[in-house]
Amino acid sequence: MYPSLPNIADALGHSVIYEEHKGNFAHAREVAEAELINAQRSGDPGSLADALLARGLVHLLQGEASQAIHCFEEVQQIIPSDPNSCLRAISYSNLATYWRYNLFPDGSGANAAELEVRWNGQAYAESQDSQRETAFRQANESNVKFESFFVHQFLSNLQSSRSFVQASRHRSTSRRRRGRGGRSSPRGSRASRPRCVALPGDTPSTV
Repeated sequence: MYPSLPNIADALGHSVIYEEHKGNFAHAREVAEAELINAQRSGDPGSLADALLARGLVHLLQGEASQAIHCFEEVQQIIPSDPNSCLRAISYSNLATYWRYNLFPDGSGANAAELEVRWNGQAYAESQDSQRETAFRQANESNVKFESFFVHQFLSNLQSSRSFVQASRHRSTSRRRRGRGGRSSPRGSRASRPRCVALPGDTPSTV
């Protein structure tokens, strides 16, 4: 059911799931770059779109989200009348955008106030969902639709799922630590009691 990866299927071990650790990214990059040059020389829009999709996927798997997004956007510009190719490009562009703005080194999502300053995730999601739904309705290849569903519903949600697991783990560890600490004094420990400090030109303040 999963559609072919143009030019780079063997080099990637027929997988775009980073966590599976399949294939050889360096070799896939060489193949994708060579095929892109050939497609540019041929001038065939379909071949060029496939080559750009492949190049974008390798960029993405190697952590180069911005370059990946650029490739996927080019696919949509080259063959806007091909809903199947556009749906693939839109789906992977969405994944690349989440990796660009909402990916911590441990693979979880940021979900922090600092992130919202750089990127309005809610506004992006609303815009992207509308674009994807249009392409999804127009696409006529069931394997492409399955791929889009998998990328959109599973791969793009891994960060938030990992964040939930990490938060649950931290809460559990914190409860265990408090439990091992024994019964606390009604007046609190010395380290936890508020203390008074005098700020320059001000009255003592409790902190």
